[in-house]
Amino acid sequence: MAALNWAVFVSGSGSNLRAILDMHRALNVRLLVTQRKLAYGVKRARRAGVPVWHFDKDKTWNQLDAYLNERGVNAIFLAGFMKILPADFVSKWNRRIINVHPSLLPLFPGVSSIQRSFESEFAMGVTIHEVNEIVDGGKVLIQRQVRKSEKIEEAERLVHLKEHQLVQKVVEAWIPEQM
Repeated sequence: MAALNWAVFVSGSGSNLRAILDMHRALNVRLLVTQRKLAYGVKRARRAGVPVWHFDKDKTWNQLDAYLNERGVNAIFLAGFMKILPADFVSKWNRRIINVHPSLLPLFPGVSSIQRSFESEFAMGVTIHEVNEIVDGGKVLIQRQVRKSEKIEEAERLVHLKEHQLVQKVVEAWIPEQM
């Protein structure tokens, strides 16, 4: 089995990217992909020497696919990427994309998951799953609950801490079956 060469996709602070980059075991992040030039995750990537590909309105998913292949990427981690991947892109990368999601799927897929989970009677938590053509509908790799707190800010903090733990655990262990 060839080594995994990751592209990490982020839209914001890149705290899950940081959790991945903090791993000093055979992890090879070849590229950061973002649609937000000013995302703090871009700064984190550049500090770590990871090249950045800015997905703007002039670029297509086919161009991104070609660039990922050119850079030798063979696995993708959506670590807070707030853009829906088109079905044909997901199909090309079948079983080689994983996503971290801040709820216990299938509850609260999509956006505002922490808020919706916090306001519900259901448990809060984190899911890491394979990506398929259905938003947040892929095979669950791992899920963990976090305790519900009285304030949303504390709940968000606990969810993000759990995300960082699970991101590292999954990246260390995950090997796609069809590479």
